[in-house]
Amino acid sequence: MNLFAWLLTFAGIIELSGPGSRQASRNQIVDRADGTGQFLELAIYPSVGVNGFSKVQLWTSKRDAGKYTRVKLQEKELQLPDASRVARELYEFPYPAITSPNYALGENRVAILCGTTDFTIRLLNVQALTVSPAIPLPALARNLALRPGAGEAWTAHSGASNQVAITDLSAARLIGSIPLRLSPQAAPVALLFSNSGRTAFAVVRNPDSTTDRGYVFVIDAATRQIRSQVSLGTNVPQSAVLAPDGATIYIAGTSLNELNTPEPSIVSYDPLTNAFSVAASGLPVIPDQLAVHPNGTRLYWLATPTATLDEYDVQGRRLLRRIVLPRPIQPQSIEITPNGDILFVRDGAGQAALHIDSGSGEILDTQIIPAGLGVSLFRP
Repeated sequence: MNLFAWLLTFAGIIELSGPGSRQASRNQIVDRADGTGQFLELAIYPSVGVNGFSKVQLWTSKRDAGKYTRVKLQEKELQLPDASRVARELYEFPYPAITSPNYALGENRVAILCGTTDFTIRLLNVQALTVSPAIPLPALARNLALRPGAGEAWTAHSGASNQVAITDLSAARLIGSIPLRLSPQAAPVALLFSNSGRTAFAVVRNPDSTTDRGYVFVIDAATRQIRSQVSLGTNVPQSAVLAPDGATIYIAGTSLNELNTPEPSIVSYDPLTNAFSVAASGLPVIPDQLAVHPNGTRLYWLATPTATLDEYDVQGRRLLRRIVLPRPIQPQSIEITPNGDILFVRDGAGQAALHIDSGSGEILDTQIIPAGLGVSLFRP
C-alpha cells in the first residue's frame, strides 16, 4: 500500500476524552456539517403483520460532545418478500476513489434477493427508498453479487440448478448462465468479483466427494467461461471473503490436521497462482461471517457458539484479540467501514445491531432490531 492510500485509510481518526474509554471520530475522512457521518447502514427485516413486505431503515452516525450514536434517517415498508441476501456495488474499487464527488451516487446500487418463497431480485433506490419491479430467477439462489460497473446481478444456485445465473438489471431479464457441473448436493457458499469486475469467483462446497470437498471456480465475467476449477482438497468451505486488493480470498471451514481429523480453519487462496494454503488452523469453532480490514492486514470473524468477534493478523498468522459480545448471537452479517474504524455486527438471536470500535474493541452503540439483513453504504 502506498503512503497516499495509507493516509487516506487512517485519516479522520482522533482521540476524544470519554468516561473510561476511547471515543473516536468516525465516518471516513470528514463528518457532514450537521455532525452526522458519511456512511449509511441499511437494515431490512420482515414487517410484522404485513405479508410479503419488509421494513427498510437507513441509519447514519452522529457525534455530540464526544459521544457516538446512531441516527435513523428514513424508514419504509416495501414489497420485499422473504429478503434473504443483499448486495451492493460499493467498495469494489480502490479507497482513494471516494474523493470523486460522484462516487457515492454512481456506486450505491443495491440489489436484494428474495429467497425461499419468491425467486426474484429487486433493486432498491437508496435515496427515495423505492424498489423496482421483481426480476424473476430460474430457481432458488443461495448467493448474490453485483458485477462492478456492468449493471449485472449474478446469482449462485445449487441442487438441480447447479449454476451461476446472470441477470441484466436494466433489461430486467436473465441473459446467461454458467453450469458448475457438480453433484446435486454441491452448495455455493460465496460469489465474489475482482475489483475490475472482469473475474468472478464461485466458492462451492461439494460434500459428496471425499477428496475434493470444495472448489473455487474462476470465471471470465465477459465471456462467461470457467477459466479454472481449483480443488480445495479435503478443505470444506463454509464462507468466504475477498481481500480489498483482490489478491487473496479467505475461506472459512474445516481442514484436516496432522491426525487426519477435520478442525476449524481458514484457507487463503491466491487468484494469480491458483494456489491455496492454510492461513489459520486449530480454531475453537468454524468462523461465521468474515470481514477484512481495508488495509488488508486484519481478518475478522464471528463465532456463534462462543458469542465472540475475533481479530486475526493475517501476516503474523495469530489471533490478536477476542471481543466478547453482550449476548449469545446468531450472526447475520459483519462489515467494516471503508477506513476501517467501525465494525457492524448484526445478530439475529439477540435482535441487535452493534457498532464496535475496531481500534479499542469497545462496543460503541447497540440498536435493538428484528432479525434481518444489513449492509453499509456511502451517503449520496
